[in-house]
Amino acid sequence: MNLGKWQDAVASFTNAIEQKTDYQQAYGNLGICLIKLKRHDDAIFISDFYIDKFGVCPIISINKCRAMFEKGLKAGAIEKLREYSLQSPRSSEIYSALADMCTALMRPHEAIKYFELAIKINPLEYANYNNLAALMFSLGQKKQALDTYEQAAKVNPKSPTPHQNIAGIHIQEQNFDLALSYLNSAHKLDNTSPYILGMFAHAKIYCCEWDDLDPLIDKIQSSIPLNSHVSNPFPPI
Repeated sequence: MNLGKWQDAVASFTNAIEQKTDYQQAYGNLGICLIKLKRHDDAIFISDFYIDKFGVCPIISINKCRAMFEKGLKAGAIEKLREYSLQSPRSSEIYSALADMCTALMRPHEAIKYFELAIKINPLEYANYNNLAALMFSLGQKKQALDTYEQAAKVNPKSPTPHQNIAGIHIQEQNFDLALSYLNSAHKLDNTSPYILGMFAHAKIYCCEWDDLDPLIDKIQSSIPLNSHVSNPFPPI
């Protein structure tokens, strides 16, 4: 499964279930593999089999509804996952999945509600903060987005992503000094983070910070033929 050999993994997980019929993790992983193979009906069937026999399990419930969603039964998937959330009210994973589905359907206000519920249940799930902040910013809620990215940085202080996202907001607002401060923090944490070198060059140019700019641009130019996600095309000029 970790190698992306989905068909081989399906055979192994199926064998594991035959040996231990209530093997919850095997059902969950089997469902994920079937979805990867776009065998959505099979993923729904195996999820229903477990739920009918052993009861609601968050990961298996999510698998079923993701298979429904990808099959095109989008409204039905959200409604069914809402039902499962009532049976597993302490599952942050279900609320995160609901938020993802609502985001995909361009229903940001619902998605925000579900991300906030997920964070309330599990305040240490870092990805939820980033996703929530992105939605807030898309709705023009700049201050709330910045505060939420700051929370993400506290939850996962080793990740450059929240600092980089905060910098992105400040660049859009043309607050280049602030952007450069956060980009320095992100760059120290991981100078290979996607697009960070381009953002860094962009902010340094607007701040008239010429120190080390030429080597930075040389690095961007040498990375382009490698198809690296080194920069967006237009800002660093």
